Amino acid sequence: MNWPPVPQVDLLEGLHLRYGVLATELRLLSDGLDEAARTFRVGVGNGPDLALRLAAGDPRPVTYFVLLHLRDRGVDAVVAPLPTMTGEAFVRVDGLTWSLYPFFDGADGWTHGMDVQAWHNLGSALRAVHDVPPADAVVPREAFDVTRYDGLTAWNAASR
Repeated sequence: MNWPPVPQVDLLEGLHLRYGVLATELRLLSDGLDEAARTFRVGVGNGPDLALRLAAGDPRPVTYFVLLHLRDRGVDAVVAPLPTMTGEAFVRVDGLTWSLYPFFDGADGWTHGMDVQAWHNLGSALRAVHDVPPADAVVPREAFDVTRYDGLTAWNAASR
């Protein structure tokens, strides 16, 4: 993907206007698996660092809502987006989807492997995720409206 350049001053201003964050430092991170996204480590002075994710293409709101739903039900292992100043999970700016998260510094299990305790922690996190009932607003409900298929019976009979 040909990634559009975003000036650092625009990122700093956007963080302040949209999230109320006065960033003191931005550093582009590498090692992401999503070619359509970029992640920046955001330094905020005396506060904890944050992670700003910019993604190209249309957002999938359900992705954010699932994370928020799990976090709101006490699943601490899930990293959910921080709200914008207007309470949204993400914001669209010049064709990019911005989302802001707490930053966690450390090694990932993909490239560095996992010890037995890490596997147990992962299992506990997955158990917690699966114990949370889905939210009606997140899970689409099928109406099973088959009236549009009524014509298939006549078509099928005529084709024999």
